[in-house]
Amino acid sequence: MRLLERIEMAAGLPPGTLSPDAIEYVAQEGDVDWVIAPLPNGQWAATDDAEVSPDRVALFSSREAALRAQWIGWLTAHPDYTPDQATDRYGWRASELLGSPRLWEAVEAAYHALDPYHQGEHWPHPIAWDGRPLPEQAADLSERIRAERHVAQDPQEAARWEDLLRRLSAALAATHASLEPR
Repeated sequence: MRLLERIEMAAGLPPGTLSPDAIEYVAQEGDVDWVIAPLPNGQWAATDDAEVSPDRVALFSSREAALRAQWIGWLTAHPDYTPDQATDRYGWRASELLGSPRLWEAVEAAYHALDPYHQGEHWPHPIAWDGRPLPEQAADLSERIRAERHVAQDPQEAARWEDLLRRLSAALAATHASLEPR
């Protein structure tokens, strides 16, 4: 059973309803593709082609929900994944969730700075634990770092928070710029 046929069957669509161009490849793991696809009723399907079975297709109300489900699944399956591994036939492709390697590093640094002893429930993989798109995590972490900078008593500590905030803001701005249509 082809990937399109499986999505059509799971969504209750007649064969041939979906165009092969409708499939959006969001990640690749060896010869396994992780995909999302729009459906005629406005829903979105998410699946991978590791197993050919209609019960492996999940339906969502929006592209964002389908993409987020795939992102969380990807991070759950690959808890040690970092963007520098996104080479050849292994990696996450949907850049609006991933951001850039620079953003990934800045977000990791922010999590470590805010919880240096890893006491929070989100360890050992805070990015996967949060599950939201990396730019959203970065924006929220920026607010938390601004608050830490504001209450810092020691000038060196305030400077450290300021440096982290600058790094995070620059990486976030670069990510947004890279996603803008040209």
